[in-house]
Amino acid sequence: MATSNDKILWTDCLGGLFVGTVVLLIHPLLSQWENLPVGVIIAMGCTNLLYGSYSLYVTTRNPRPRVLVSILAAANMFWLLVCIGIVVSFRTEIAPLGILLVLGEGVYVSLLGFTEWRWRDSLSDNR
Repeated sequence: MATSNDKILWTDCLGGLFVGTVVLLIHPLLSQWENLPVGVIIAMGCTNLLYGSYSLYVTTRNPRPRVLVSILAAANMFWLLVCIGIVVSFRTEIAPLGILLVLGEGVYVSLLGFTEWRWRDSLSDNR
């Protein structure tokens, strides 16, 4: 049985798919605005699409195993570390806008992951 908390999973998967698509569509502009290599931007866009696809898979499972929700939440929280790593690795060249966008995405996604972790029992079929 679905709960109102399921909206967080739909927000997660649709957000990942949307952001990944937009990033890949405008990657040359983002590379200029953020002053990051095109390859980094493409890698981030592809990662968002892959993650969004996995999130969609988890969201639409019936039953939805707790372990899949837990992996989803952990991956979201790990993304903040990846974003911090990108900013640190490119600290001498990344533009202020790039720092804002990369760290902003990391914080947003990690908060989503923390929320999913907190509600993982009600988001799974181990209720």
